[in-house]
Amino acid sequence: MFGKRKGKASSSKASKKGRKAANEARTCVFCGEEVADPSAVYCPACGAVMPKPEAPKEEPEDAERCPKCGAFIDEGAPFCPACGCNVAVAKKQAERAAAPKRKKKVDKELKRIAGEQAVLCTNDLAGFELMYEDGLAESVEGTFSRTLEFTDVSYENEREDQQDAIFDKLCSLHHFFQSPECYQLNLVNVPRTTRRVERYLPETGANKDMAVSYNDLIEQKQREGRVEFERRNFLTFSVPAASAEQAAVRLRALREGATAQLAHMESKATPLDGLERASLIHDLLVGPGKLFTLDYGKLAKTKKTHVRDYVAPAWAVYPPEERTLRRTLQMPGIFAKTLHIKDFGSDLQDSALRQIRRLPVPMNISLLFQPQKKSKMVQTVRQNIDVTQAEMQDYAQAVGKSGGDPTLLPPAMEDREMEGRELLDFIRNKDQQIAWFQGFITVYGKSLADVERNANLVMDECSTWTLEVTELPLQQEQALMGALPLATPRLSKKYRSLTNAEAAALVPFSSQNVCDDPAKSYRPGVNEVSGEQILVDPDKTKSPHMWVFGMTGSGKGMEMNSLVTYSLLQHPRTVLDKETGRYVCDDPNAPEWHFMDWHDEYWELGDLFDASEPQFGPGHDSCINVMDMSGTMGDLARRDVQANADVFIAIMESCMKGDSLTNAQLTALDEAVRAAYEPHIGRPTRPDLTDLYRELRRSGEAGNRSAVDLADALGVYVNGSFNSFAGQTNIEVNPLMNVYRMSEVGKNMRTLAVLAVLQHVRQRAYENYRHGKQTYLVFEECQIVFNNAPAMDVLMSFFSEMRKFGLKMICVTQLPNAVLSHPDASKLFENSGIFVFLAQQAQNQDTLARMFKLSDSQYDRLSAGAPKGTGLVVVDGLKIAMNNRIDPKNPLYEVWNTDPDKYAAKLKAARVL
Repeated sequence: MFGKRKGKASSSKASKKGRKAANEARTCVFCGEEVADPSAVYCPACGAVMPKPEAPKEEPEDAERCPKCGAFIDEGAPFCPACGCNVAVAKKQAERAAAPKRKKKVDKELKRIAGEQAVLCTNDLAGFELMYEDGLAESVEGTFSRTLEFTDVSYENEREDQQDAIFDKLCSLHHFFQSPECYQLNLVNVPRTTRRVERYLPETGANKDMAVSYNDLIEQKQREGRVEFERRNFLTFSVPAASAEQAAVRLRALREGATAQLAHMESKATPLDGLERASLIHDLLVGPGKLFTLDYGKLAKTKKTHVRDYVAPAWAVYPPEERTLRRTLQMPGIFAKTLHIKDFGSDLQDSALRQIRRLPVPMNISLLFQPQKKSKMVQTVRQNIDVTQAEMQDYAQAVGKSGGDPTLLPPAMEDREMEGRELLDFIRNKDQQIAWFQGFITVYGKSLADVERNANLVMDECSTWTLEVTELPLQQEQALMGALPLATPRLSKKYRSLTNAEAAALVPFSSQNVCDDPAKSYRPGVNEVSGEQILVDPDKTKSPHMWVFGMTGSGKGMEMNSLVTYSLLQHPRTVLDKETGRYVCDDPNAPEWHFMDWHDEYWELGDLFDASEPQFGPGHDSCINVMDMSGTMGDLARRDVQANADVFIAIMESCMKGDSLTNAQLTALDEAVRAAYEPHIGRPTRPDLTDLYRELRRSGEAGNRSAVDLADALGVYVNGSFNSFAGQTNIEVNPLMNVYRMSEVGKNMRTLAVLAVLQHVRQRAYENYRHGKQTYLVFEECQIVFNNAPAMDVLMSFFSEMRKFGLKMICVTQLPNAVLSHPDASKLFENSGIFVFLAQQAQNQDTLARMFKLSDSQYDRLSAGAPKGTGLVVVDGLKIAMNNRIDPKNPLYEVWNTDPDKYAAKLKAARVL
């Protein structure tokens, strides 16, 4: 406004000057004589009429002016007619010139709010000078650092011996760093940037209502146990160096060593690059969710300029209430207070940090260590002991002279000497290292009241663990910078000493969870501790195979149905097949599921997904050819027949009631198998059990008594009522879901039925693998084959070999003891990465506890009296307390409920219809 008024005044003055000049200098147009009298009508020389003076042209008030000289210019003119400047360029120059004026206004307002308590250079709060794109940072001149982010491990629920092992490895981690290096642990609770409840399943297609109900169930679970903080762990280490290049070499060695140390504790470490480190510091200074615009591609070619501008807050002040003691910093949209961990009591426990961190408070716990040279510390401790002894001697002499008992020394002196000797022994004989320790806890809030409340919560919790935590008046800026993950101390007097063992007592790990990509994962349930969804991507585990153990009534059927439904709904059926009138999934790579169902637990779910549901047993026409086999590429060669020898032995032993075959019987069987397959080698056709039976009979007629015995045992499975697996396969294969209903298959046929389905699924897995699809097999009552050694060999080949062809197995049993006590069980588990344990009988509970090294709390979760749907999920050794209780009001509850009475009623109604 001031500039506009000035422009108007200048033009008005110029107009007056123009009029005066025009009136004073009039010239006769006829004789050229100048006429001095401005009011003359006639020329005094020739008498001609003088022209009237022209009034100056008045420009409109809103006319455009030159930003450089202020002259009027035509609208849209590229150049000024008065000074000749480029109008567009002049406008930009004028805008830049006006910017400092705006900055001065901001500075003036800031000083008005904060008085003289403002932090004048907020860039210094960033705590570093340079941040390179690869993650190398120079905090102060000559000090360089890098940061690793590491995952939590299952510590608090482990057995005592497992906790001791982790503690020893933590001591090794603290011992790994040596003087003059510095390292820092940061345990950060970052508020989530969104409170939106996630709906994981696509709500579309033929099963849209099921997806909606499932998402409602997940949403309910999320609201019940919503965790509003993301917990992240960081390890930062720094070294002094003359240049960045020299520091990079030393820091690379530290990174590799620290990564290996953390890996020994099953914690995965990931190095942060420059963008990730800058983003972390930005969140700790400005707050998560605030705009972060750093882009190294747009910075100067040196890659090391202006980074602090993107990290530091726009301004920082001490609120009016804090101007005297300056205990709290205020930044745009966030208040921060840094507390000092001053001392530890004698009762410090390894759970102290975890309990503090579980508070619903946004915070940054910083534990900074500066290792000291061992020789120097030994010398210092000796000197302290000598000083203490001298004081004790002086005291004794003084007491003796006064007539007292010189042997009675103050307990404080005796304790100080004893502690010094213990520390000296600790350092020299127990390979301990001393480090100067500096601990800070920075709490945040949206208002001064919030940050005060959060600080009080932290201090109250610390007092229960005998941690002395104090405020830091007049030192908030330095403390805030010292707590940032840069491994650079800022307050040199805020130190105390800690040994490796004392440092390791500050266990940094909290409750761990697995939460992989929802679109690729199993969903066993909810983490009982954190309330978060447990989402396990089988392809990220050491092996994709899974086991589910649970006694009758433990919620095993509900668990399996909910897990399978979640996976199926990730691939909605949105396309109507005009030939069949059924909806199908348009994703050609959607996984193909197969279920070996002995108790009709997946029948209703299969109906809802239009699954193929062949029924086997007497009186049913469905058949699977147990001899249908081929190579991985679909062709049949003699080597494929030889490779499946265990299958034929298992078939015959199951037909002979489990009796092992003699050598003569094995020879007769081998000859008959080769003869049955010979006409089909290299062809698409396959033999069946009838062909095998015929070859055995032919051999028997030729005088082979062993062949006769085998043919007699096989006859009832070929010509009798147990012939569901004797002919050619005639079932329809659904590309999404196939349920093999075995509820009417007798006990004598169960092993044969298992072998038939395994062979059928093997061929499907080969074919799907060639087309880029994965295959899933749910094997209910897997203990059926554990008493048949050749059948066990077939199952073990599935675990060890078929994973290469995209097959993922889920074995389910209510008799885990029969599985765990088998001598080959450990081999199966070595090829399995996921386990779900529900309530067990006492004997099974003991077996699981012994084999999986469960703690007392984990053991109690598997007791027979535990609530339905609760248990334990083990993923690559990580143990997670699980809860998958389903609300009976949810429409899916009845679909998943496998109560025997409910199923009996439904089956009876289906038969009537």
